[in-house]
Amino acid sequence: MRVQTMRENRRWFIAAAVGLLLALSIPTYLLAETPELWGNLKPGPYATGFTTIETYDYSRVFRAKHNYFGELQEGERARQVQVCVWYPAEKSEDAVTMVYSEYNFPSPADGAFSPFVGQLANREVQFLYGLFRGAGAFVQDLLNSEMAAVRDAPHTDGTFPFILYLPGGTHHYSDNAILCEYLASYGYIVAATHHFGDKDIQATTDLNGLANVLRDGEFTFGLMHDFPGVDRDNVGVMGYSFGGLASVLFQMRNSDVDAIVSLDGGITNGNYNDLIRQAPGYNPQLVQASMLLMYVMDESTSMTMVDSMVYASRYYLPIDGYTHADFTQNYFISGWIADTTGPSFEVRQEHYGNICRQALSFFNLSLKGDESAKEALAGASFAAALTPPPSAAEFIGMIRAGQIDTAAAIYEQLRKDNPALTLFNEATFNALGYQLLGAGRAAQSVIVFRMNAETYPNSANVWDSYADGCMGTGDTATAITCYQNLLEALPGDSALGDALRETLRTNAEQGLQNLGAND
Repeated sequence: MRVQTMRENRRWFIAAAVGLLLALSIPTYLLAETPELWGNLKPGPYATGFTTIETYDYSRVFRAKHNYFGELQEGERARQVQVCVWYPAEKSEDAVTMVYSEYNFPSPADGAFSPFVGQLANREVQFLYGLFRGAGAFVQDLLNSEMAAVRDAPHTDGTFPFILYLPGGTHHYSDNAILCEYLASYGYIVAATHHFGDKDIQATTDLNGLANVLRDGEFTFGLMHDFPGVDRDNVGVMGYSFGGLASVLFQMRNSDVDAIVSLDGGITNGNYNDLIRQAPGYNPQLVQASMLLMYVMDESTSMTMVDSMVYASRYYLPIDGYTHADFTQNYFISGWIADTTGPSFEVRQEHYGNICRQALSFFNLSLKGDESAKEALAGASFAAALTPPPSAAEFIGMIRAGQIDTAAAIYEQLRKDNPALTLFNEATFNALGYQLLGAGRAAQSVIVFRMNAETYPNSANVWDSYADGCMGTGDTATAITCYQNLLEALPGDSALGDALRETLRTNAEQGLQNLGAND
């Protein structure tokens, strides 16, 4: 039988990568059947394809250029990146679906990646043996388990929203393979990559580990730009645990992201608050994508960070009776062991199915505009997003385009609503004021200089510039006030060098004298 022959040809001996001889005896299933691990999850209208992309991130070195003795090391030194992709595929009765071992060792098309992927597979098998308390028979059963995806299946026509999945800090990229398959069957393209360290495969959950997840995620995002069928205008990020923390930072750095799903992510864990604040680019005001926060309520839960993201619409969904482990497939799979404490395999599987359905409903709403999906999110509390302020570039763009009155009105309203908000950089805005002044738009330059002085009142330089603008419009009374404020700010302005400090002092004193303010 041809299908059986194909199956025989695609058996994977994971043990070869880890020093274990696990001969996989795999039954034949047709694509139409729902895999046992899916439980009560119903597949969508598409078949699910799976493929890998192997490449190098040449901006990062994984192997040192020289060894300890100073000798040049042969071979590729750049960071190896294997991107694993689930996508909507064409259905075929002859298709042979994958087994779990093919996720454990996603066979690379580029043979040079085999040792690297093998190390990661070894790490995963060690985890599985721990999950099953060393019971090799259960590990074999899992590795033999039928999944839904077909390796390198033909792509179906159309464009589909793209979702980047970020795994937990020390977890495997495929810990939510069932969820990724499920989303692909409903018309999503999902990509993930392995999480590992700077110079070895051991991942960390510190600031450096966070940077690795982010940079690998950003590299993956760029690589998927031209993947067949990707709708680059509808983008989501989904992260579990440490990956949930990284997913929010990813959106802060990438405004193309429209939706975030946090699977009991670190963003709702107060223990990670200090860590995320240290991350370069951290700014909760930049989070403007719609968010679904599924989480377990315990002593570490904190919404302080999430509540500060007021420009994002947020669905809060605490899930009673679940554990942190419920947010991956690993926990319910471990229920195969009869003497495992806690809920049964069936209960754990249903918990995981609920999480998958909630994630799908949210993405359907946020990325596909399916308003009927709101019904499935009825159990979540909702916080509507406040209207975000313009970015510095947008704000300056208004002024350059002559919309100074609109910009000034926005500025005044934001000063009332959020006095701590900074709309623009001092030096950039100061330069803009002089550009307007030099272009004969003196009245507009005064407005710019005034906003800069109000935003940075302790800067002597902005008062000097404001005075220049006022002199350009003949407003000597305000110019006098500016020079006086300059002299008051001068002693405490630590950003000034000695030469500039004396120049500003001389300008102010001379200006006051010329305007008769000393009489």
